[in-house]
Amino acid sequence: MNLSDNILAKIKLCGKDNPIHSAVLGTMFNLKGDDVRDIVRDLRREGYPIASGKSGYFYARSLSELKDTIEDLEGRSNSMYKTANALKQIFKEPEQTLFG
Repeated sequence: MNLSDNILAKIKLCGKDNPIHSAVLGTMFNLKGDDVRDIVRDLRREGYPIASGKSGYFYARSLSELKDTIEDLEGRSNSMYKTANALKQIFKEPEQTLFG
């Protein structure tokens, strides 16, 4: 089993009522928080229904259990898009500088 498989196995043991926090996974597998998030992101992209909340990750058993996670991801995506567009507007004119 590789690292992703091991993390997936731990998350599969967790339901909505008993999530596992990313810090716990990080400690178990000697990973930084960013590394745990990257692995979970990749597992989700592979099609595993990993939900998350304030208390941690859990393996969703239905679409309704994934609803909050999907809404959170979509909200963050929209927010990043708005921020990127705002940054593009800073130097809209070729000769314009930030300080005049």
